[in-house]
Amino acid sequence: YKRQILACKLMAGRPDKDDADIAALFNKLGIQTRKQAQALVSRFFPDPYDHDLHELPHTLNRLFPQ
Repeated sequence: YKRQILACKLMAGRPDKDDADIAALFNKLGIQTRKQAQALVSRFFPDPYDHDLHELPHTLNRLFPQ
């Protein structure tokens, strides 16, 4: 259940509303890398078109800066 919530929050990409929840869920679920976050989202939202539509790459870039 928590994984699905996190996937939805990552797809929503709302820094002002979701970043605190995302950080807490990352911690609770042990997600430490962009690759782990991407894999989680892909499990619930497998279509890459949806990722682009919801600007997931931008959200992941913001959460995991180089």
